[in-house]
Amino acid sequence: MNVEKIDLLEAQCFFRHLAGNERLNISAKNLSPAAQAFYQQITFYHGKVPDDIQKISSDILSQIQKLIVRLIPLCQIGLKYDVYLAGGCLRDLLLGNHNNIKDIDVIFTITPDSVVSLIKNTPIFTLESIFGKNIIQYTDWTSASDVKKIHGLFHYCLSKNYNITRGYSIEDIKEKNTQKEYGSILNENLEGIITIKSEEDTYPMDILLTTSSIDIYLRSFNFEICKIYIPFFTHNNGKFVTNIIDFLEQIHVKSGFIDDAKNKTVTFYMEKQKSIEMIERSMTKHFPRIIAKYPNHKLVLNAGTNTEYAQWKIKYEGYTNLNSELPHKVEISSLAPPAKVLKV
Repeated sequence: MNVEKIDLLEAQCFFRHLAGNERLNISAKNLSPAAQAFYQQITFYHGKVPDDIQKISSDILSQIQKLIVRLIPLCQIGLKYDVYLAGGCLRDLLLGNHNNIKDIDVIFTITPDSVVSLIKNTPIFTLESIFGKNIIQYTDWTSASDVKKIHGLFHYCLSKNYNITRGYSIEDIKEKNTQKEYGSILNENLEGIITIKSEEDTYPMDILLTTSSIDIYLRSFNFEICKIYIPFFTHNNGKFVTNIIDFLEQIHVKSGFIDDAKNKTVTFYMEKQKSIEMIERSMTKHFPRIIAKYPNHKLVLNAGTNTEYAQWKIKYEGYTNLNSELPHKVEISSLAPPAKVLKV
């Protein structure tokens, strides 16, 4: 579908008449038969999609459709990107917590070559003709870094239709020393975040900008139960999700997500983290939010062969209530070293 010709009113009418429709087919997944069966169960493959799931899915679809269409000027100047819905929103939608969705994460994976080409080859008068005369000053185009220029273009386009509650490039955060506040959402693959709200939308949206692929970006999701996404728009073929059937068909999951969802666990591979600080950030910032929604899930930590991480694994697992008494308040020296490195 050509994104520039999408009829949002027609799409929304289609959503309202989906009641009673059943799934038609399912995309092949690289999952075991048991995992495939569980996936089909949680995506309602064998029956009618519940009304409340239809309503929430329709709201999310409508929001992201409008978002993509409103950013068409970025495509007109040659910026190429794919758009994904990912993370906790989808997790909660499929695992029975759909009424507790607070916001949605929309990831834009921007093609690095298109960034270089845009900045090198786009005349200022072209930018001004598409965005307006003040775009150069708004983005600090003549002196800003490439990251800030692209972030500024997204920020400018979004400001026309949304209330922006926060907007930082990774460089802004480093310069303003706000890592403490925003460290829980930033990682080495994220280059900018813009949080937007609109009175016509159900959910606030975090617009996450990266020049990494979606698979590389998902590696920064520390907990397996969060590794789930939908490709909403791909620039190379113009593929665009337009209805709930496509919505559910296009859900991509990692085997770790299926294992956690099926076994009621929350798995964290500590061994993949670069530092104790990153582990502590995940356990004190992200984990409490997950376990608050899924109190019956058991924490599973994997420290690999790292002796220091193994000590912290014991430390975390020794606390029965991570929400009220987080283990980072206890000195690691007070713990006896493990007899051997634990492996999961």
